[in-house]
Amino acid sequence: MSKAFCCFLAVLSLGTWPAMALAGAEIPDDNASAVILAYHRVGEDAYPDSSLRTDQFAAHIEAISKDGYNVMALPAVIAALKKGEALPRQTIVITFEGGFRSGYQNAIPLLLEKNIPFTVFFASDYADNESDQHIGWDELQSLANRENVTLGILPAAYTHLTDSPREEILAQLNKARARYRKEIGTEPQFFSYPFGEISLNFKNIIKEQGFAAAFGQQAGTASLSSDFLALPRFTMTEIYGDLERFQLVATALPLPAQDIEPADPQLDTETPVIGFSLPAPLAPEIAGLSCFVSGQAQPGIEILGDNRVELRLAEPISEERTRVNCTLPGPHSNTETQEGWRWFGMMLVAKPQETVIPEQAGLQ
Repeated sequence: MSKAFCCFLAVLSLGTWPAMALAGAEIPDDNASAVILAYHRVGEDAYPDSSLRTDQFAAHIEAISKDGYNVMALPAVIAALKKGEALPRQTIVITFEGGFRSGYQNAIPLLLEKNIPFTVFFASDYADNESDQHIGWDELQSLANRENVTLGILPAAYTHLTDSPREEILAQLNKARARYRKEIGTEPQFFSYPFGEISLNFKNIIKEQGFAAAFGQQAGTASLSSDFLALPRFTMTEIYGDLERFQLVATALPLPAQDIEPADPQLDTETPVIGFSLPAPLAPEIAGLSCFVSGQAQPGIEILGDNRVELRLAEPISEERTRVNCTLPGPHSNTETQEGWRWFGMMLVAKPQETVIPEQAGLQ
């Protein structure tokens, strides 16, 4: 966790621009948007980077029950967004990534008890192995028979695929789909990119496969103008899963970026041009924009024309996965006490380095 990103969360939590947030303009996406949450492990203290504590999850569900959130099933939200239909403010979708047994044991029973809809994304190889870490087909079939439960797939193996040949990606997808059809009896409609890693090539293959929607792990709010083949989700872990952050992201509003650079999230350079344009109604507020890049000092923000934003990196990108997060104050949420924040995120993936053997490097 970078110091810059910690500061970023602290600034948002303090709400340093209340007047600007109150005066924030509304845009069409505000009325057709939803926050999608991604949970991985739950109650596995040995994995704080990917696990949420059970008491944190219980606090999320208590807040959902008391604070006016509207939890909807994933298929209903995707259908509404594609049609441009209005959704209630503070609409939330709950997803579980990876089919971890700890989520099945420590979180899902509470959702079933309260009849709260959710989606589970799983890798078929893990379901076949039925390990102590992941749930198997018996549990998945049981969940599939529940009215408020949706299943979605990962590739057959939870592995890095952004730089893989087309044949390898298709083999992973075809195996996952075939196992799903055999065990669940229907065709999977929703796909999750492993590790949230997306490349243009990977996304184009997913498009060919005809999924209703596909999901990354970059931060942001899904809305009617989103890319339905790369929808954002807020990841909930022990580090980023306290109640304050839950309330912060659960009320997030769309920051619908357009003409995004780089067009391919898989980088071919350590010094990419990072930029996007904002809708014209938000142009007068663009001075309130804040952006952070993981693993770096806060980047410079250059405004070109009325609504074009470009980030100036403090140093070359060196991490395997780099998160870019930008926020802009927005209108109040339904509660009139919780400030609204527009949120846009990207996950940039470094291209794997070629292995160089000593002879090739001129070394003896």
